[in-house]
Amino acid sequence: MTGLRVSVGDVVDFGAASGDRNPLHLDREFALRSAYGRPVAHGALATIAALGLAADREELARVVELTVDFDQPVLPGLTYRVRRSPRGVEVRLGELRVLTARWTLGDRAADTAPATRGAGPDRPGPPPLPDGGGPRVLGLAELADLVGESYAYRVDSAALAELLSRGAAAGVPDTLTGPLAWASFHTGMRTPGRDALLVGIRLRLTGARERPTEVWSCRAEPPLVHRRTGMVTVHAELDGAASATLTVVSLLRRQVAAPTLAETLGTLPRSDALAGRTIAVIGGGRGLGAALSCSLAGQGARVLAVSSTPATALAREASAERLPIEPLTCDAHDPEALTTAFSGAALDGLVLAAAPRILSLPVAAATVPESVDHVADATRLVLAPLAAAHELLAEQASVVFVSSSAVLEPPAAWPHYVAAKAAIEGLAGHLARHRPGLRVVVARPPRMWTEMTNGPSGAAGATPVGVVAGAVVRHLLSGPATPGRPDVLGPDALSGP
Repeated sequence: MTGLRVSVGDVVDFGAASGDRNPLHLDREFALRSAYGRPVAHGALATIAALGLAADREELARVVELTVDFDQPVLPGLTYRVRRSPRGVEVRLGELRVLTARWTLGDRAADTAPATRGAGPDRPGPPPLPDGGGPRVLGLAELADLVGESYAYRVDSAALAELLSRGAAAGVPDTLTGPLAWASFHTGMRTPGRDALLVGIRLRLTGARERPTEVWSCRAEPPLVHRRTGMVTVHAELDGAASATLTVVSLLRRQVAAPTLAETLGTLPRSDALAGRTIAVIGGGRGLGAALSCSLAGQGARVLAVSSTPATALAREASAERLPIEPLTCDAHDPEALTTAFSGAALDGLVLAAAPRILSLPVAAATVPESVDHVADATRLVLAPLAAAHELLAEQASVVFVSSSAVLEPPAAWPHYVAAKAAIEGLAGHLARHRPGLRVVVARPPRMWTEMTNGPSGAAGATPVGVVAGAVVRHLLSGPATPGRPDVLGPDALSGP
């Protein structure tokens, strides 16, 4: 068993060598809005590195079939365990399986036919990519209308070999690195393109050539699209350092629409019940925080919606619906910046909905620093606004702490997340005890579909954020506070009427 560690520089270099410049790997601002909250390593890079660490060049040169399944992303900076099995390799983070590669060995007869070095009359070059070479952005309907395409693909083998040599994984032959790099490129840049998540690769190799080439001729069939799940399957044939057939399976991440007032009206019609009240919503620019901003403003409250980046979609919704929402761009970690943003306004309510992205970090030595940072970050995003607003809160103001149903059913890979939510609930209990005039509410929503949770499962089984927001605000409009302790709204109370 050995360790695999990918750096940010490795990811950048693989993007350049393979041509896969998908922003989920290379653009920090784009990745920040994903479920992972940071750039992730290319699945093909992690696979090639794991193969090189687990097997020698002679064995890998005899691979005729390779199957790779991706369960979790590989995060730069973490050390993963590479465990060899008789006919494959597993990459794990603690007990969490990240990817599995299985192979079949055989004898590939040498193929003496010259490799195709470019696009010929029957193999036209690829259509130009948009935005100066950026990835295509395709929806399910557009994917279903695609036809097959043929083009020449070039991988920088020398740069890739230099990259792999840094991690003692330079023994992977071009017959494997070329098709795997192509699978990454085609998935991340062409089909499905920008919003793809790689799920699996099936590779079969036939002849190998004595003189490897960097150029592969590719013929990809029209993608098979499963509209309900967003699963996209591409069958392709490659010809270069070897002859290869591939099946590449990916998932199209669906775009999460910004919450609107209309989402809450079914359970909480618009009224003036909170007219004259000023309520600050921390993390109010997107996701559940934006839905809470809309729902509170729909009851007539003046809402100060605090977010770390400009809340463009929320501002557009507020203008269209004439909602009294004032978006404020401010770092919720900074109590002094928040104090300035509040400008001494008397607050009738405070909603603490900001939270860091949730990564899968099981209990393991490699995850301790990341886990501790998550707990500290999540706690600070609650404690800093609470400190800034503490003296501004009216005597009978309401304070909502957004927790999670995960405290009741802790996911195996989220001990850090559960610990952070438990700490936040502890702060709620402390506030209720020492400010008994306040109405303190702990909300434990069920799983929701937001940018933070927009992973492989998408919206399946998720409760709309508007439904959760409406239920929280409806509770605030109900009877008096419980002195000395928080009101706890469980997932059932927040799943709709």
